[in-house]
Amino acid sequence: MYNQLQRLNGVATFALTVAFCLFVAISYVSDYTRPVDQGTAQVTVRGIKVQRGPTFPDAYDPKSRQSHYARLAMDIEVDLTRLFDWNTKQVFLMAVAEYATPTHPVNQVVLWDSIIQSPEDAEFKLKKYRNKYQFKDFTEKFGTKTANLTVYWDVTPYVGFLQTTRLGQTSQTFTIPEVSYK
Repeated sequence: MYNQLQRLNGVATFALTVAFCLFVAISYVSDYTRPVDQGTAQVTVRGIKVQRGPTFPDAYDPKSRQSHYARLAMDIEVDLTRLFDWNTKQVFLMAVAEYATPTHPVNQVVLWDSIIQSPEDAEFKLKKYRNKYQFKDFTEKFGTKTANLTVYWDVTPYVGFLQTTRLGQTSQTFTIPEVSYK
């Protein structure tokens, strides 16, 4: 009673089930909780300036003329070539400023990010690089605060789970100064 299409369907279903079980087994065997020494990234804050006004104009924010914006000049040195193996699709790298305020104990602002897709691009140096995204406090005014600039990376595998790992030696403390008027 079976025709050729039913037999082909049965073989294809069995092959896909075996492939799925194999991928699940690989994802549990693969260890992507890599130690910190697998890659290195250093970040150094060269200068910081806080300005008031529309440094980054925002058409939807009527308070943008009174808001305080911080501009950082930072050096970023990265070597993540050892993170690439047979199961690494890409590495997402980001520099995050972290600080606390009385009303919000945890504030994290992404200042720069990059997607690295090959081992050849995983080693680079940026000198006096400005923040890519705006650095603005939730309360619209910074005041004098102490913050940490930290580099994080995410490995995107072809097969397996996404996991965020923090590079321990990359954090640098800096002070956000008062507003400098032009």
